[in-house]
Amino acid sequence: MRTEGRLLQAVVAGVEPAAAGRAGRAEWVVLRRSPSDQNLEKQMATGPGWLRYNGDGYGDCQVGAGTTCAVTGAPWTNNFSGTGHPWPVLGVECAQQYLVQGQAATAGTLLSAINTMNSGPGLVPEQVWDYPNAPPSPFGSDPATASIGFTNGKADGSASPLTWGSASQVRLTADLSAGRDLEKPTQTTNRYVTHTQKTTALTVTSPTDLTAAGQSVTVAGTAAPDARIDIADVTTDNNNATTTATTTAGTNGSFAVGVPAAAGTNVLVITSTAKNAGTAQSVRTVVNDTVDGTLLFNQNDAVGDDNGPGNYAYPTAADFHPAPST
Repeated sequence: MRTEGRLLQAVVAGVEPAAAGRAGRAEWVVLRRSPSDQNLEKQMATGPGWLRYNGDGYGDCQVGAGTTCAVTGAPWTNNFSGTGHPWPVLGVECAQQYLVQGQAATAGTLLSAINTMNSGPGLVPEQVWDYPNAPPSPFGSDPATASIGFTNGKADGSASPLTWGSASQVRLTADLSAGRDLEKPTQTTNRYVTHTQKTTALTVTSPTDLTAAGQSVTVAGTAAPDARIDIADVTTDNNNATTTATTTAGTNGSFAVGVPAAAGTNVLVITSTAKNAGTAQSVRTVVNDTVDGTLLFNQNDAVGDDNGPGNYAYPTAADFHPAPST
């Protein structure tokens, strides 16, 4: 099982509440502070750090760490099999969650650790070495497998600085100075945390999904009484050109509205908004293969002529037989 904690960012982005222990989705939000955290957190001389996920093979080699590496410290590009190491930018994510939970002191401790991991002022590395110190390979060693030498808790051979890692360090510094997350979008917090979206009933009885349609299609069904019904027709064969239609469900909840169907595939997105602001959505796809143009000739099929003239006789050889009736 692969354990990954990047979803911790949902708290910082305002999609999930800061409080731990909330049932449901918050269980993965606090992944880095849960029992599975032992697969990700590494203690080093400079402080704690976190792996991207367990089993990560992107990073300088550590012999005996589940890799085919022959030299500790060798670059992973030798055979594209290495050992993943802690990323300081993930420590920033943990610190930011601590901050939004009101644990500024703990967040500050993590920032101090990250500052110590730097390869120079403001040079936040992509990864830091989390194994015992590794000496550099002797002069003249093959560069493809040679180690440049690493110190526990300091930058390894990865990119330094990692620009978005340095940016996260600056952001965390600013957040700690302000005592809050300065970049949390208010829109997402209002939508997913402050406000709980209500639902409503919606049943679409017409059209049937994945069926043919003519130049017009009737969208019908039932919803909450007096609900607003919005229909968007996305014509995927016409550069996703979209038209809309709106109607209101009756007092018994029923609705029906005709929608022009463009040639090709029409994706009908039907939404219902009830009086209490609850919403629901359903999608139907229909195909209009009617050819636009001018009718030049039309001939009805005559009745009673399917067996030919009165004196016509079918061949009697076994090779010939009437076609099945349709």
